[in-house]
Amino acid sequence: MTNPWNEFAELYAEAQGETGDVSHQLLFDPAIKDVIGDVAGKVILDAGCGNGYWVRRLAKTATGVVGIDESEKLLAIAKAKNNPGNVEFRQMDLSDNLDLEDESFDIVLSSMVFHFLPSLEKVSAEISRVLKIDGKVVICVQHPLYQYHFRAQETAGKKSEVFRSTVGYFDRKEIIQKTLAGKAWVPVFNRPLEDYMKAFLEKGLALTNFREPEYTDELLAEHPRYKDHKEVPRVVILEFIKLPKS
Repeated sequence: MTNPWNEFAELYAEAQGETGDVSHQLLFDPAIKDVIGDVAGKVILDAGCGNGYWVRRLAKTATGVVGIDESEKLLAIAKAKNNPGNVEFRQMDLSDNLDLEDESFDIVLSSMVFHFLPSLEKVSAEISRVLKIDGKVVICVQHPLYQYHFRAQETAGKKSEVFRSTVGYFDRKEIIQKTLAGKAWVPVFNRPLEDYMKAFLEKGLALTNFREPEYTDELLAEHPRYKDHKEVPRVVILEFIKLPKS
């Protein structure tokens, strides 16, 4: 299957830059940073690294950071940046076996990636495999309620920018989503929160943190369109810890 992010690689890289877009700056990333905590002395995997801005950010204090992505065009953009010596980028498909050693990472981060994957079984198994005992997985995904909210507005006949296919909260199916300020359409796989949790709980990991960051006044000023649904969480951040085998 063709990777849609190859087609939109330059648009994505321009939108995210070295700080992430406004939603990342003011909503997603502060919460992710807080959950990840101190990374000094850690070896980190960024699973679905895009243009690599999180890789470079983490590498400032981490021992080493590996960024992997399926899109060769996004990786080419990431590699062309001024990357520190403790950074490595490698092309890998998160829906397949990862060419990485067992228990080789202290932290695995995956930001705004899992909802683009058709299945969570392989990726959760592989991430669990490469994670060290007592290591943590931090994932940030689009909140299923955010998608469902637009469906509810559409059903109620309200006038709003409905930019997702009609979908119910429990519908496990592919939908097409507008992104990058309406310049791109990409497939997204709708699933309830339970699926994200079970993916790692069933691998023996423990859920240790759960965040639904609230819209800030600064973000609402930048994006007034969020004001109509500011009570609906935009993303959810989950942290899992790999426990020793009993």
